[in-house]
Amino acid sequence: VLALIIGLFAKFVFFKPAQVPPVASFERIEQDDKIVFTNTSTAYGNNNSIQLAQWTVESGGKEFYNSTENYNIELILKNDGTYKVTLRVQDANEKWSEPYFQEFDYTVPTLGSIDDVLNPDGEAEANEKLSKYTITLGDEGDYDTEIKRGGSKSIKLDLASNDGKGKVTLEDIFIDNNYIISMWLMTDGTEPVKIQFTGYNNGSVKFVKSVTHNPTAMSLWEMVEASGGSNLIDKLEILVSSDNATVWLDDIELSSYK
Repeated sequence: VLALIIGLFAKFVFFKPAQVPPVASFERIEQDDKIVFTNTSTAYGNNNSIQLAQWTVESGGKEFYNSTENYNIELILKNDGTYKVTLRVQDANEKWSEPYFQEFDYTVPTLGSIDDVLNPDGEAEANEKLSKYTITLGDEGDYDTEIKRGGSKSIKLDLASNDGKGKVTLEDIFIDNNYIISMWLMTDGTEPVKIQFTGYNNGSVKFVKSVTHNPTAMSLWEMVEASGGSNLIDKLEILVSSDNATVWLDDIELSSYK
């Protein structure tokens, strides 16, 4: 009997069973313009549960999201590319799992929603490139559904009403490494148009690039391009200036490469 008691005592006191770490996992579901990542991780042992989830998101070899604030996450991706999402979880015993990741290619869907104000019939909205971005216009700017190069609308800047200057801001974007910015521009005159591109990350200026466009003729769509190298950019400001002119912008495209 004494030997049995000693054996049981040793089993439950000195030889406690090893704690098994949790196993991280998640499911990825694409819904319209967003991707939902549902945490399906598992914790082992009695009264054990997942207490903390660490999500990281990478693209182009750069990490642009790292957070432990959410159990599940939703992403709205503004750029085509290859993305890697990684999850680590911690259980009630403060044991961390091995990282679990999924790597996938993503293409920004073509938006087909109808803009009841700008385009009540929905014509050409599916090919509207401006809808890829979150765009903010100054007081001198507006959308023009009559004059456009493609899609359903263009950006119209009445520079004469603002001392010859107009501003367009694109937010929630992703530019990294080397970048190319292209857009089509038309003006009602032949005076030179100066365009300044300013890239930001978390409010800090990362690059400033200026180009001067000399229109071949009035009311003619012509392409304007700027390129260079930069760190991660999440906002782009386009400042357009010309004396007493009206300028239209359309088919803005942002791309980055190594």
